[in-house]
Amino acid sequence: MNWADYGSYIEIYPPKEFNFEECLTFLGRSNQEVLHQMKGKSIVKLIKVDESLILCKIGYINHSIKVEFLISTPSGPSRQKVGEYIWEWFDLEQDVEGFYRAAHQDQILKNLLINMMGYGLYVYRIYLKH
Repeated sequence: MNWADYGSYIEIYPPKEFNFEECLTFLGRSNQEVLHQMKGKSIVKLIKVDESLILCKIGYINHSIKVEFLISTPSGPSRQKVGEYIWEWFDLEQDVEGFYRAAHQDQILKNLLINMMGYGLYVYRIYLKH
């Protein structure tokens, strides 16, 4: 995980192909979602770490995912676990660069990528992992 801990918040540095706006669109497709709430250009999510519940505001600033802790600042290890959870949630470990190169050679995937750039991690899962 590529991240920085600033105490009262953390920043997660996703791969260059990551598109937070597209994730907001995907995650905001239903106003009946109970696992997170959309607040403007941010996501508010309650994350369980060990026995604690940590309320987070997840936004995107200057090519980084900024995670603010809304009620209290968790311990250093808990902040790291929140970062790891979000890293996994957005599947940021996945190397999609090779997929993008291959998809640009395929007529069907090429058009899909043009329309869905930023959903790349989801497209990767749908077409290559399942």
